[in-house]
Amino acid sequence: MAELAETKSFASLAKLFLHHPIITMRHVLPNIRLTRRDVKRSEWDKPSTPSDQEQPISMPAVESDQDDVDTLKLLAEAESNMLNRQVVSAAIRRSDANLFGGPTRDSDGFVRLMLRESYHDFVLPGSDERHHVVFEPRLLLHESGVAQIDLVVSAETSLDVRQLLAMMWGAEPLFVRSEMSVPLIQGTSWESLTDFSEGKLDADQPLGVIEHSEPATMQDLLHMHLFAVLRIIKQSYAYWTSYPVAIVGPNPCCSPEEWQINHQEDLIRLTNRSSYTGDVAKHVSLPADLSLSRDHSLFARLGSAIYLHWWGSPPKGIAELDTVLVLEYSLLLYVRLHSLEQDVSRMVSGERRLRARYKEAVRLFSELRQRDLRSGEARDIVRHVLDDHGAPEIRKTIETALSLSASAYSTRSAERAARRSWWITLVATLVGLVVALPPLKDLLSSVPPAQPGEAWPLIPVRWMAAQEFWGPAIALACILIAVTTLWVLGWFWQWRNMRLPSIRRGYKWPTEFTFIDEGSSPAAAGPRRTELVAKLSEEVDRQRK
Repeated sequence: MAELAETKSFASLAKLFLHHPIITMRHVLPNIRLTRRDVKRSEWDKPSTPSDQEQPISMPAVESDQDDVDTLKLLAEAESNMLNRQVVSAAIRRSDANLFGGPTRDSDGFVRLMLRESYHDFVLPGSDERHHVVFEPRLLLHESGVAQIDLVVSAETSLDVRQLLAMMWGAEPLFVRSEMSVPLIQGTSWESLTDFSEGKLDADQPLGVIEHSEPATMQDLLHMHLFAVLRIIKQSYAYWTSYPVAIVGPNPCCSPEEWQINHQEDLIRLTNRSSYTGDVAKHVSLPADLSLSRDHSLFARLGSAIYLHWWGSPPKGIAELDTVLVLEYSLLLYVRLHSLEQDVSRMVSGERRLRARYKEAVRLFSELRQRDLRSGEARDIVRHVLDDHGAPEIRKTIETALSLSASAYSTRSAERAARRSWWITLVATLVGLVVALPPLKDLLSSVPPAQPGEAWPLIPVRWMAAQEFWGPAIALACILIAVTTLWVLGWFWQWRNMRLPSIRRGYKWPTEFTFIDEGSSPAAAGPRRTELVAKLSEEVDRQRK
């Protein structure tokens, strides 16, 4: 931008457009006026005349300089805002590059975006203290159609097990107040409940306040952000899942080693995200610790994951990404598997769609080998989470469905080939009939005159020969009628058993038995049933003798 302001040349403008096309189109081009220097000279380069000296020649120059200053200031402010918004995105990209690699990253198979912020107050169970949190939603849109939204909730206070389980449960009513801008709640049921009377703005959009009559849940807020995204891209969703990840620091009541022994039951509840009420059964044990370090433990299960930091301060902010991105990758693979499973369950016989499914399945199965992961610990975490979600069984289902789809496609192709052969045979038969007309005419004309005592088949042949032009056509029609009649008779003979009454087969007991229902209760039917069984046994013995 400095080069453009100094040189004011088309080359510097093109260079700025190549590096920053959006900023150039929105803020620079509307304030630029192109002129030809060799044709139009500036009015201030002309020699002054007495009449010119009377004009206030300094004012336009001052206005032009002020416009340039305002434009540069506006551009600098826009650049600053954009850089501030991209700090988190840059950190995510750096962590992603350290953890992952491979064709998916090289081909840019997904995009990460930062959504609008929202502001919320929540109250933990058993406490009246309000905690304020600012949501900075992170969105991942994958080319397969999967969308991931990440929201971070922090509580800068000591938590008991009940409160921590409540924060890990997405359906727990926690949030009592929300501040959200119009694009996030537009078209939802919360729009009519929002108060915009304060006149606040957030990123140039009205910011409204929602006082929840009933506390909202984390799932409600996730769906609000998801609906905002779907409304923009004009899509809908068929399946969703919520996966909480808790990062917890040490408890000051005792040392980490003592805490793991004295509070083992609480540790089992946290790792399994089980109910706080009731005692834990004795046969329930801790799940596998997926961490390779002594300073923390990581437990990832089917419904949630928890990171327990035993020594020092737990990771916060950018440092959380090393754990969160790996779990995001696991869930992304699982949801893609689930989506492909639903897709292949709808049998298709089209070659193009079947080929696309095979291509997606091969690509997804290759990613199940964790080929994109660059860390051994991350591989174990992803494999463990996918196994808990049933990824191997889903893969077998997909393979079976693709095999059945291939068989159905082969059958369909064979049917089409048979139908095509039938039509080709029919056309060839019609052509043969047309071609056979002249030889038939010559054959009929060669029939000798009637002789006494001649065979009777020559009588109709001689009659068709007497018809001259229509004789060959009548002969072909007779042949077609005979073939059609034989085909119809064969069809009736093939399906004759379906038209005939069924014949009873097997052994018939010589004695008939009659059962009488004397009551629906077991007490009333018991003696009678015993008597019938005794009689039946006696009859069987008599028949054997």
